Amino acid sequence: MALLQESRILRKEIMKFSFSYMMKRIEKSDIVPETVKKRYTALIQNEPVNIFLHFIHFLEEEHGSGKDAY
Repeated sequence: MALLQESRILRKEIMKFSFSYMMKRIEKSDIVPETVKKRYTALIQNEPVNIFLHFIHFLEEEHGSGKDAY
């Protein structure tokens, strides 16, 4: 029982760290426009179940925009 509780606590900590990292990473991006950043930060905040999916889509969009710039 204690192991299950500890795993829940650790999972919550990992999610908080991941959320924080993703938000900072999106805000720091110089490649995509502000509208894209706002859209993805809103998606991540409003749909915490899908944060990894939304972040991956952001990275893909950023990668695609970066190719166009060069």
